[in-house]
Amino acid sequence: METSGSLQWWMVVSLATAWSIVYICFIRGIETIGKAVYITATFPYLVLTIFLVRALTLPGAYEGLIYLFTPDVSPVSVCLSVCLSVCLSVCRSVCL
Repeated sequence: METSGSLQWWMVVSLATAWSIVYICFIRGIETIGKAVYITATFPYLVLTIFLVRALTLPGAYEGLIYLFTPDVSPVSVCLSVCLSVCLSVCRSVCL
């Protein structure tokens, strides 16, 4: 915390670009804002699609997908044991 580090110029340029776009949209009026919404609403989906394609082309992606979509039934057996224990406890307390 003693030094703040150097200025990240790519971040400064990105921030200045974003604020410039906002300024231009406000100066030109509501019709420009409507056009800008088309870009800002679809751009995140484009970036997510690019990230998905990139992730699926990495080595080991197939094994990761298999691990993700293969169900692990051991927690289900634990839940069944807990439910059985609760039912037995309730039955004992109701019957006595």
